[in-house]
Amino acid sequence: MKLFKKIDKKAFSLVELLIAVAILSLAIPSFFTFLNSQIYKTKLNTDMTNALFLTEKTLESLLHKSYNNSDLSDTYTSNNSDLNPDIDKNSILNDEGNYMSSNFDHFNSPVTLNNTKFYILWNIAEDSTIKSTNKFKKIGVIVYWIWHGQGHKVFIMTLKREE
Repeated sequence: MKLFKKIDKKAFSLVELLIAVAILSLAIPSFFTFLNSQIYKTKLNTDMTNALFLTEKTLESLLHKSYNNSDLSDTYTSNNSDLNPDIDKNSILNDEGNYMSSNFDHFNSPVTLNNTKFYILWNIAEDSTIKSTNKFKKIGVIVYWIWHGQGHKVFIMTLKREE
């Protein structure tokens, strides 16, 4: 008569299962933290791509307008030294129209892409620093958006020569 039965090695023991559960309880939250950060970065990159697209589209449309077009007028001359000013997120959210019209030469209606609201603004300044027979205007286009409570912006500046 045998005192011990032969143990079947095909099943897991309780200790092995507890170790596996402990490892998974550490690994799964780390995986979801990593996944969440990747989703955040993907959304931010998508917004940045959309903002660049809107900035370039606005700049191209301004460059195709005549030099004396009203969209290329310098209506707010105190911003001429800094075409890319800091933007007050709370002011843009609380009083969008008044804030934009008192701080920027021009602005379009906000555009929503992928559930993100983009504000398109631009400033114009006459450029007298270039020694030439032609006149130049500096055009600075800003696309601003708010995501996760933080303001982000893209800025592009170029010159337009009088035809």
